[in-house]
Order: sequence, then structure tokens, then C-alpha cells
Amino acid sequence: MKSWVYFGAILGAVLFALDVLWIDPSTGFGTAFVEAVGGLSDSHEVTLLLLVLIFATVHSGLESLRASGEKLIGERAFRVLFAGSSLPLAVSTIVYFINHRYDGTQLWQVQSVPGIHQFVWISSFISFLFLYPSTFNLLEVAAVDKPELHMWETGIIRITRHPQMVGRCSGAWLTKFGLETRLL
Repeated sequence: MKSWVYFGAILGAVLFALDVLWIDPSTGFGTAFVEAVGGLSDSHEVTLLLLVLIFATVHSGLESLRASGEKLIGERAFRVLFAGSSLPLAVSTIVYFINHRYDGTQLWQVQSVPGIHQFVWISSFISFLFLYPSTFNLLEVAAVDKPELHMWETGIIRITRHPQMVGRCSGAWLTKFGLETRLL
């Protein structure tokens, strides 16, 4: 129970810092960052692609440096550095996507289909139900508890650390493939 209280305190502090240092336009750097990236192109699609590439480079780049970084500064400090770098970039990318989701050509135009909004929320909820039983201990992820090695012998977590993303991409591909074969 003590670890969860500690986790709650850390989460509150991190969210407060994220708001002050990144999200809030009057004090944070997030708006300036997105405007700088957006200034590279007039196209919202190119801007979103650049934001995704920046996030992926930082996220994957730091992950590739994990072994040497943990030796240099320790496991918990590296996790804090990793999260402190990845989280603001992920927030900016997701918010930019949401703000510009109807710009340009759309692959699926289903906003007006009755029940689609509820379907997306329910499918997201179900995907989280499948995700959480197989994830690592959240207290380890947040660097509250000492990280331990977990060997998964079965399930999607054995293949990828991002099972929700893999499932959604597979579902999108299957839907697209089914639509194409139906049209043929």
C-alpha cells in the first residue's frame, strides 16, 4: 500500500510538472515546439509525420541506450529520464493528431455512422482489459519499485511490448483488406 501512495504522489508531481513545463501555453515549451515543427511545412500531414518521427527517434533511441544509461546513472534515474523525454513528445503528437484529425484526405469517413463513437470507446476499453493483465508491474514502470526481469512464455507480450498498438494496426489492416476484397 505504501508503494501505491508513493506512486500516487509521483504521478501527481509528474502530471503537475508536465502541465507547467510542457502543456500550459503560458509557461510550457510544448506550444513552441509544435509551432517550430509546424513551421517546417504548411501541410498538417507532414507536421504530424515529423512529430511521430521525432517521438519515435527519441523513444527508440533512448531505449537502445538503456543498458549503458542504466550503468551510468542507475535504473530508476534512467527510467525517469526516459519518461521525462518521451511523455511530453507523446502528448504533443497525440494532441496535434486530435486537433487535426479531419484535415486532408480521410481513409474512413464514418463519423456520421450511428453508434461509431460508442463502438470506438467500447473497443478501446476492451483492448485495455486485455492489455493490463499482461503488462509489467505499474510500480516498476513508474520507477517506484525496483525493476525485475519478466520472461513471458505466452501471449502477445512475448512478441511486442506494445500489444495494443499491434492489435489496432492489425485490426485496421484486416478491415482495409476486407474492404478491398469486397470491392474486387
